[in-house]
Amino acid sequence: MKSALHPTVNRSITVVDYINEFGVKLDGNGHLRVRPFARCPACGSEMHTKGEANPTVDGVFSHQPNVNQFCPLKASAGQSYINLPPVDEDPNRAKALRDSFINNWKFHYGLMKGHLTVLSIFDFINLIKFADNKRIWSYRHVKEAQLSYIFLALKEFPPVKSKGKYIRRDWVRFWFDSRVRSLDDLWIKTNGDWLMIKATYANPRSGGLPTHKQLKDTEIIQPDLGFLNTEEPKLADFVLKEMEKAFGV
Repeated sequence: MKSALHPTVNRSITVVDYINEFGVKLDGNGHLRVRPFARCPACGSEMHTKGEANPTVDGVFSHQPNVNQFCPLKASAGQSYINLPPVDEDPNRAKALRDSFINNWKFHYGLMKGHLTVLSIFDFINLIKFADNKRIWSYRHVKEAQLSYIFLALKEFPPVKSKGKYIRRDWVRFWFDSRVRSLDDLWIKTNGDWLMIKATYANPRSGGLPTHKQLKDTEIIQPDLGFLNTEEPKLADFVLKEMEKAFGV
């Protein structure tokens, strides 16, 4: 992958950044330099550089060989972040959160679309209905600004065609960083410094789901939790009409 987590700080680092901070593989005497390992944001395991000395290729990070560590980037489908239903529900708070999300839906749709390039309004509507079914609004500590990122992590985003032509040729998946294995971990195991991983996969020729063999690229996303205070995005009339039909907004 092109980016990994810094060895000691929860921020994204490229191979160039890594070399600038920790040096190249060999020191001035030609000896192997002892460098801390970068970390995989998806599983937390150690990663080493590949191709850093080859000027004709971009350096990447790779998992350590022969390490028996589950990593969702190697799996055929994303993990489920909804393991248990919410507890100690506050119906009034849940309703207020959902109402606010619906009122601000253009901001949420715009943020998600920005990370996907193409986002079907029907996928967005179905994610809201999924949140209703799974009572995601009822998680006591969930904040509205987190919901767009939660929605991204809940779904596979396959290639999209329009009029017989691809307008997004690749599959896209999102994961939270390795500390977050369930929605509760967003507020239990982090201090609001969580990251997301965006993985892009080639469309398998077989027509099935992509696996790690089709992984093309990864990107570490630093969440913008202030996006609700930005300018409201301009959306197509068709998108507005479908949301009005679905939720009366």
